[in-house]
Amino acid sequence: MGKGGHNTLIDGNNEQELDSTTLPTHHRLPTLSEIKVKIPAHCFRPTVRQSMTYVIKDIIYVALTFFFMYQIEKFFKYGFLFFPIYWYIQGLKIFSFLNNL
Repeated sequence: MGKGGHNTLIDGNNEQELDSTTLPTHHRLPTLSEIKVKIPAHCFRPTVRQSMTYVIKDIIYVALTFFFMYQIEKFFKYGFLFFPIYWYIQGLKIFSFLNNL
């Protein structure tokens, strides 16, 4: 076979014509070096202060959502049913808008 294609048998009487509008167009994805050229240089300069600010904010957000979930589970008999909401909030990082402050 080769290159993952399937060979189909076409009769000489029933010739099929390929229409260029139905063929998929292949788009080339940019390489990493092409992407880096388009991004401004100041985006590649790491700052420890800004990085640690993000880490501290994330820890605070995780601690707050854990505390609220702990309180909900403690006070409600079926509080464990709220775990999917807790997981969603943790995965969504709902407080990310504060990173711009």
